[in-house]
Amino acid sequence: MRRVELLSPAADLRTGILAIEAGADAVYIGPPRFGARAKAANSIRDIEALAQHAHFFGARVYATLNTLLKDEELLEAQRLAWQLYGAGVDALIVQDMALLQMDLPPLPLHASTQADNRTLAKVQFLEGVGFSRVVLARELSLEQIGEIGRGCSVELEVFVHGALCVCYSGQCYLSEYLAGRSANRGECAQPCRYSYTLRTPSGQVLSQDRHLLSLRDLNHTQNLRQLLQAGVTSFKIEGRMKDAAYIQNVTAHYSQHLNGLVPKIPGLSRSSWGSVECRFTPNPSRTFARPFTEYFLKGRPANLVCADTPKALGEYIGPVAWVRGRRLGIRTNTQLANGDGLVVITPAGAVGLRADVVENGVVTSHQTLPSIEVGQPVWRNFAKTHTDQLGEGAAVRYLEVEAVLECGDYCELRNISDCQGTSGDLACDGEENSQAVQHSTSATATSGSSRRSASLTLSVLWGGRTISIVIPIPETTELAKNAEGQRAVWIKQLGISGFQQFKVTRAAVLGGAVPFLPIAGINALRRRAMELLVSSVWRVSEAIPPLRMGSCSIPRILYPTDSPRDFRLNIANHLALDFYRLHGVREASISPVARVHSRGDELMRTKYCLRYELHLCPRQGDCRQASPLILESGGKKLKLLFDCEKCEMVLEKL
Repeated sequence: MRRVELLSPAADLRTGILAIEAGADAVYIGPPRFGARAKAANSIRDIEALAQHAHFFGARVYATLNTLLKDEELLEAQRLAWQLYGAGVDALIVQDMALLQMDLPPLPLHASTQADNRTLAKVQFLEGVGFSRVVLARELSLEQIGEIGRGCSVELEVFVHGALCVCYSGQCYLSEYLAGRSANRGECAQPCRYSYTLRTPSGQVLSQDRHLLSLRDLNHTQNLRQLLQAGVTSFKIEGRMKDAAYIQNVTAHYSQHLNGLVPKIPGLSRSSWGSVECRFTPNPSRTFARPFTEYFLKGRPANLVCADTPKALGEYIGPVAWVRGRRLGIRTNTQLANGDGLVVITPAGAVGLRADVVENGVVTSHQTLPSIEVGQPVWRNFAKTHTDQLGEGAAVRYLEVEAVLECGDYCELRNISDCQGTSGDLACDGEENSQAVQHSTSATATSGSSRRSASLTLSVLWGGRTISIVIPIPETTELAKNAEGQRAVWIKQLGISGFQQFKVTRAAVLGGAVPFLPIAGINALRRRAMELLVSSVWRVSEAIPPLRMGSCSIPRILYPTDSPRDFRLNIANHLALDFYRLHGVREASISPVARVHSRGDELMRTKYCLRYELHLCPRQGDCRQASPLILESGGKKLKLLFDCEKCEMVLEKL
């Protein structure tokens, strides 16, 4: 059985819990340091709390330890890895190969997309040196993913939603050059979202003050089945810097789609368990969203960038019908609400406004509406009604419980048994059961003379095993005079969980000799049984097995010859240098994390091509636009070169 995982971002403990509740099978979160998002760090205590919550549902927590490390940071990084292990994380996501030279805890290692994983040879190498999972480059096509899946046994993780880096991940040095902040140290200044002017070498302006490198957002909703068939294990949502509404909404969206697909494909199942009750209708366009793209999954698409604005546009709702003062008419079938945020795309740029009053499709805003004209497209980037539905309680995850009162002359304690037939003791022992019974019957007022043994059994299916709690009811408990009436009372009260993580889906009374307890006594008995069931699940969930454990040894295999062997290896310390030399890269050398770039240095290599985007590519027709081109922003110039054989664009310092 292949386990399929939906992997969601967790900016912090709260958003991580919201993601788990919305249906995530795993979350990834940044530790106090070295997490590739300097502004998304979390304490060990919070990570431990998140792991405990996730493990209750068989979900996993991965820690991002994926920045480049300086020599003076190696010991701290190793210490942090052990702290994360103690906190209960299930894997480490890493970029710096120095970690493979360290004394690490027995945790699976996932090769971050920052390790530049875009060829079969590279993935095979990473599998060979001990990685259990590889996060593939976003630029890969479906055919390339399938080839990698057939050529290795390592788990494959792909991004299915969220923001796109225009450069191959881990190979971008543009932020260093333009802002002095290294993306490989978690401090990216997002220069791909800057505005640029594009010129020919002679100075002719081809495009002015446009966001020419700002890609649309990825959305693979319609490609999940094909990705499953290509061998993908984990479907990753980008967004550790996004807000809770985005994480909850997008997680619920993809979880529901996977739930509709996975049961239909033999040999697949979700990697965590529990049901989700979603009290809103997920829609990725109604939280942070740029216009969507499938990127290069099915070939080279047109219109990859959103040049008007790097910010969220949300969902397109229609064109402007008329403008009168502060009132705006829009031709739309979308239901708008007071407080919605709107964006109008004008020749002067994106104009944002708040819909203060919406009446019969007419928007009134308290702000002026400059430059807005009839026919201009209108987007909604804040959906007030939808956003108000999100947050705590909007999605609730629970395990399904059966509550059965067995009447008669039998009541034996059951063991926890799994689907392989192994068993263990109950989390509650006989003394606890006795105490629970005494507590639950202390307020009993009974009548009748017949005495029969009875027991209350709570059962939950957890990861292929049934966990049961059985609490005997003393023989001294009187039988109900009105058996059918008391049966109905038992069924009603047993159907109330009282615990958010449990939902009673079956409540039954078996047998005819129904014991009498007042409602308060039944509730106390049920509550005690639920508490014991929670404890049992917690105990079993302490040891969530990894989906796959890689080899911890480092065999003597050679680094792929088709992968970069220069500064793009991102060697920032002596342990990483030792690693690459061990694997045959004799020319390897340490490169400063923040290098001083010289004229002609490659700052970025992308599969995205600006000439193709602007219809200046020779392959698109008779166009013979000269190369190189010049890209300028903030007084700094970049030279654009075009590798037509590989269909790639290179940005160099000019």
